[in-house]
Amino acid sequence: MKKILVLAAVLLSAVTVMAAMPSHDKSLDKLPAASRDFIHRYFAGDKVQSVSHTKMEHGEHYFVTFTNGDKVAFDAHSGKPVSIHLKSGAVSSKLMPSKVHDYLNKHYPGVQVVSLDRMKGCCRIGLSNGQSVCLDKEGKVVDKACPRDKK
Repeated sequence: MKKILVLAAVLLSAVTVMAAMPSHDKSLDKLPAASRDFIHRYFAGDKVQSVSHTKMEHGEHYFVTFTNGDKVAFDAHSGKPVSIHLKSGAVSSKLMPSKVHDYLNKHYPGVQVVSLDRMKGCCRIGLSNGQSVCLDKEGKVVDKACPRDKK
């Protein structure tokens, strides 16, 4: 009887320890390594709600949605982010060319970047004031409406 109680206590302790450990989201396993690294670096504290894969005429993408409503799309082959849309907070300045960041600071001081869509030759930047601007990597305005990535 004593052995059974000790075994039960050990099993209960093991279950408790495993429950306290951070869980690994198996849905991220299907993403390219670069995508997983990006999520661990910029969305470390966020919980993944879903991961989906879509083939479109302009490429294959993985779409990751977090429980807080943030969304990131990745190129399925390179694993690089192609679209970031945040419900709260700001897109890190590290994710855009320095000249783009400089342009935004000069022309939109105090306004946060809430979305970033990379396209061929430009980035569409969504701002917390509801405006959007399309810039090339040199920080020059491309057009009010960004061209779609055409191949």
